[in-house]
Amino acid sequence: AECYEEIMALRAAMPELQVTYSVLLGNERIGCREESYKLSSEVPFDALHAGLRYLPELKELDIRAAAYGMEKEQTLYAAYPDIHFICCTEIAGQQLDSLSREIHINSASDGDISELCQYANRLTSLEYIDLGDSLLSHEQYGRLMECYPQAKIKCTLEFYGVKTASDAETLNLDGIQISDTAQFDLAAAYMPKLKTVYMSDCGLSD
Repeated sequence: AECYEEIMALRAAMPELQVTYSVLLGNERIGCREESYKLSSEVPFDALHAGLRYLPELKELDIRAAAYGMEKEQTLYAAYPDIHFICCTEIAGQQLDSLSREIHINSASDGDISELCQYANRLTSLEYIDLGDSLLSHEQYGRLMECYPQAKIKCTLEFYGVKTASDAETLNLDGIQISDTAQFDLAAAYMPKLKTVYMSDCGLSD
């Protein structure tokens, strides 16, 4: 019989003691010193969910071969936030995994944006989110920035009724009657390449 609880208790009581053991998960046996491991078979979910707590040094686990489905995988993320799980995620009909660096969606729906935010913990390597000409609300864009602080985001935004690309260098507000400057702060925060704002006849006093 396996004695994992006793082993963990021994490690806690005598941290200076070098204890070597392995944990059997279905047909897979993972050594206690492993920091990264790739499953080669479909380990029963309950066995993996219970057994990972006996592998405190494990930092990365590739579970693509197990094909648990996103609901069960999210359970693993919640239970073991210190482990980087490599698994597949489907968004807008595209198959991504934790190593994917880009996603391209030409016409992103509200549902696509919600899923991008919901599964941000699964897509930690994303560096570029290309949403084409998709028009995002300020709230949606801000949420994406929070979820993916490391990523460049390309889409269409709207300021004072003027649509513009998020990666544009200029914003033309000529002739737009502006009563307050609240959206200027958003434009500065959401348009990283913005250099020039044209504001002739905007109704603002000096």
